[in-house]
Amino acid sequence: VVAATENDDELSKEWPTSYSNFYEDITENLRPLLFLPEADPDKGVDSVMSTGLITTTPETMVSTIVSVFEEITGIPVLDADGGCIGMISKKDVSKKSVLEQIEEVSVEEVMNSPAITMHHSLLIADAAAIMLKHKIHRVPVVDDDGKVV
Repeated sequence: VVAATENDDELSKEWPTSYSNFYEDITENLRPLLFLPEADPDKGVDSVMSTGLITTTPETMVSTIVSVFEEITGIPVLDADGGCIGMISKKDVSKKSVLEQIEEVSVEEVMNSPAITMHHSLLIADAAAIMLKHKIHRVPVVDDDGKVV
């Protein structure tokens, strides 16, 4: 690592004592590239989340929801009380084994469970961290009772 000295024209080959200044500079400069303006990492997820969701139940046959995946890539799976128990994605449905028996396969057989959810009060930065940690592309947002909002 080459650190700038007080004179901007000179470079020192010493290790910097703290990387926090570098992180802050990088974060500030890259923020416009990493986040859309409406997805400011300091805003709450409730400011950018989708509403009016399409949901399904574990008992639903995949054949009845497959057409929905022409417009969206994932559907929360809810139990009888409205709690999110899993997710089913376009990728799950497009597996050869599912497509070959699509009339006989239920959502429960191919959904990802348990669901990874987040509370509606979390920040977008927290949501991004959760999604990166779990390597997922969508996260249902829930209220205090664990119901999808």
